[in-house]
Amino acid sequence: MTSNLEKLKEYHRKTGATHYFSSQSVLPLLERIYKNKRPEDEVYLSKAHAITAQLLVEGRLPGFNEPPPVPEVFCSLGTALPFVLGKAFLNPHLMFYVITGDGEWQEGANWEAYMLMERLRIVNVAIYVDHNKKQAMGKLNYQGPPLGIHRGNKGPDWTYHYKGPDDDS
Repeated sequence: MTSNLEKLKEYHRKTGATHYFSSQSVLPLLERIYKNKRPEDEVYLSKAHAITAQLLVEGRLPGFNEPPPVPEVFCSLGTALPFVLGKAFLNPHLMFYVITGDGEWQEGANWEAYMLMERLRIVNVAIYVDHNKKQAMGKLNYQGPPLGIHRGNKGPDWTYHYKGPDDDS
């Protein structure tokens, strides 16, 4: 049986699709989330450039000569978490999963959204950080979780994912 990682690599090789390493990096997160989520729950990929991994896990990756489908739930860097807050606030019966890159936490939008989650006690959002220690312009300078993040009794679910493409953990 061919693994999703092998399928992803083959797809990128044959189609020339870009951002293979971003897709490879988030693939384990997406597999874990989709394995455990309810059908009505939603997954938002803040790393839109890694969309081929999400389409693969959803079973919607197109054939080699077909145009890709337009995904319904993805956002550009740094916008998924702020976007999801409104949906989560209005739909407390649903669970929302957000995958961000570690580099996104070096700017303010995610921090503001996270503080708002705690203030409004929004608990139906799970945040996954793809800690691959890379960003657009090079390596990330810190090795641990973003400073100030914690999980309180009434706070949001914070999942800090350490498995990047070069990690064995």
